[in-house]
Amino acid sequence: MANPCCGVGNLAWHLVAAQSNPARFVRENLVLIDVDETALRSAVALLGADFLSGGDHEGLDQLWAKASNRDFLSKSGLAPHENVTDSGQTRRREKLGF
Repeated sequence: MANPCCGVGNLAWHLVAAQSNPARFVRENLVLIDVDETALRSAVALLGADFLSGGDHEGLDQLWAKASNRDFLSKSGLAPHENVTDSGQTRRREKLGF
């Protein structure tokens, strides 16, 4: 699940919380993307702290490996994903010409 313009992970947090195995979803399925590196790092830290077991450094590394500090609309490739969530930030950025 790719989450473009993830910010600090509010939308992703609710998506993860709804999963039957949130820790597995964070480790294996969640792809976070944002142009703001501080927000992206915050999302990884917050989601890891809330959903991974204490000391699951490998899970945190897996989440960070799939995180991208970039514009979702750029033409470069993304980490493999099956679905994309969109909070509207992607379209707003496109409309404003960012």
